[in-house]
This record gives sequence, C-alpha cells and structure tokens, in this order.
Amino acid sequence: METHDKIVRLAPYEEVLGTLCELIEDEGFLVAKIGKIMVYLPMEMKQRLMPFVGRNIAVLHTDIPQKEYLYRIPSEPVIEKPVVSDSLREACHAL
Repeated sequence: METHDKIVRLAPYEEVLGTLCELIEDEGFLVAKIGKIMVYLPMEMKQRLMPFVGRNIAVLHTDIPQKEYLYRIPSEPVIEKPVVSDSLREACHAL
C-alpha cells in the first residue's frame, strides 16, 4: 500500500471498512473518505458510490481484471478499526 499526503492506495486484497463520509475529485482520481481513512479509487466509481455517502461501506482492491475494486454494503453495524497492513495502520495514526 502506498500513501501520499495521508491518502492511501489499497494493495491487492486490502479492504477498508467504515462510514463513507465524502467523495472528492483529486487530479483525475477519486478520493473516498471512509471512516478516518482517505483512499484513492478509480474515478469511474464515483457515480456508483454517491448513493452510499453517509452509510457503512467496505471497499476491496482485487487483482481480478475488469473488477479491480469491489464494494459492499454491510448488513450489520460496523465497528470501525484499522485494516490489516502496517502502512495503513501508520496512515490512520498520522491523521
């Protein structure tokens, strides 16, 4: 996972889970604020994610062609917590 000014890029099979707070356009990329984490996503996801602002969401980066990023809306309440990798944990603590 790469970080750039406290914005992370998910590595394959890293997932971020939390409340989708906002979507921001940044130099041709979409930045999603999910919980306390800012994540770069492909711009083409903006229209699909807009209806879920304010709701809990999980976004997973895969290595599947044509499905590099998948998202789901959890059916149960979410307890936000840092995700798996040390670099993401460091980015969370830096906020």
